[in-house]
Amino acid sequence: PSEARLQVAGGLSDDHQSLADRYGLKEYLYLTPPIPFRDCLPTLQAASALILVIEPECFMQIPGKLYDYFAAARPIIALSANQEANRMITEVGMGVAVDHLDFNAIAQSFSDCYDRWREDDQQDAEQRALQVEPYSARTQAGKIADIYNAVCGG
Repeated sequence: PSEARLQVAGGLSDDHQSLADRYGLKEYLYLTPPIPFRDCLPTLQAASALILVIEPECFMQIPGKLYDYFAAARPIIALSANQEANRMITEVGMGVAVDHLDFNAIAQSFSDCYDRWREDDQQDAEQRALQVEPYSARTQAGKIADIYNAVCGG
């Protein structure tokens, strides 16, 4: 716990807190109140890695949080069965996606992420921004504008 912790903004449900207690993870958790939207990006950018949990039944939508994570340009570990989100994360080289129930893969992804952080934490911010540019607000707005123009004959 003195070397690594998982910060959870907004707290945990009683069920999740129980699981953390049962598996001896309580010491690794750092619970904070919800973070105001304007403070989210600097908070995300201060993290060594970001954890994205997409519940298995949520396989047909991309969570908005993924775009915030891309904007933060920090390594992402996604616990996800959402193939589209997983493809986006791996396509831009910003992290890995593993199955919720593959505990060995989850543990390995944390270990791999830590090793990469130790070797390459100084990666140029400009390079990270280029990696996620395909999913930036500017690029996505341009794609939507292209669709509108095509539909409207413009």
